[in-house]
Amino acid sequence: VSWIWDADFEQLAGATSYLVASGVRAYDLALRLKYVGEEPQYVDPDVGAALTHALEHTPAGETLYIIPTYTAMLAVRAELERRGYAPRYWEQEDA
Repeated sequence: VSWIWDADFEQLAGATSYLVASGVRAYDLALRLKYVGEEPQYVDPDVGAALTHALEHTPAGETLYIIPTYTAMLAVRAELERRGYAPRYWEQEDA
């Protein structure tokens, strides 16, 4: 979990309107973000539940930004594929 404390999350200060933390280290990340002054409004280790919550709180026409670690990216990508928001990797035009 050292990367959580090494990463420069201070750059997020004042830049988010709604913040969700998820994944295996969701609560560790939430604590780190609290120290930055960007305490998440929702914390859930379950990526699927967190994605659902984030989508429900993203206003129509706005962009949901997902910033995962490399490991979490695979879980997020799988969830986006399962929901039909992203094609399977091998079905992309640039794959």
